[in-house]
Amino acid sequence: MRDYREFLRALNSQSGRVSLAEPFIPRVIAEQLIWRRGAQLWDSAEHYIDTMCELYAYVKSDVVFIDGREYELRELIERRELLPEGMKFVVIIDRTSELDALMDDSICAVMIDELDIVERVGTSRERGRSLIFGKPCVYLSRALGDAAKDDILSASERGFMGVYLPRIDERLFEFAAEKSVVLLGGVGVDAVNHTQPLDIYNRVEWLTEHRLRLIGSGGFGEPVEYLGFISLLGKYQKLL
Repeated sequence: MRDYREFLRALNSQSGRVSLAEPFIPRVIAEQLIWRRGAQLWDSAEHYIDTMCELYAYVKSDVVFIDGREYELRELIERRELLPEGMKFVVIIDRTSELDALMDDSICAVMIDELDIVERVGTSRERGRSLIFGKPCVYLSRALGDAAKDDILSASERGFMGVYLPRIDERLFEFAAEKSVVLLGGVGVDAVNHTQPLDIYNRVEWLTEHRLRLIGSGGFGEPVEYLGFISLLGKYQKLL
């Protein structure tokens, strides 16, 4: 059963199950998964929302990730009736997005690729956390290794609840725990593209053993191998 509250529980380090954190599924992969393809899937806000709702329901996500940088946010939210039962939107934004649209109840969380955006918009604080119109914030980091620690630290100082990372190792788990930041993603596109399905299963298992509950490739829309990606999804779905 899809339930956006499971995504939020994981983001808040509350007890619960795993949830998918895969905000940038490449279009080629998306079209293969839903068995439909063509420009008409993406050529308007309405078609885009319809496609994303179908896609994330199919992969058994608890939320629908949508990009408020690619389409007008208000237009996207107007299609809230397309949300499958139990699901809400997680919106990716930048400084040009219509931030007041985030007040809509169909949105449960926000992903941001600029650390300082929470200092420029109307945020509130709750138990040391930054909220944009009451929504928890996740920072989208492309950093690897020790550089990721800098982003985790900066995100923690600004009150982000989570950091989405390309790849997560044991040191990052320890550092994030010290800073009270939840990690998302982290399997690694290289692992998805260049290892066998069993290796991907083992990688996901290792991450969940280290209490990662928001599982994803860590990709940002770059090409991924179909077999590797469905291996990741298959392991995730077995954990539900």
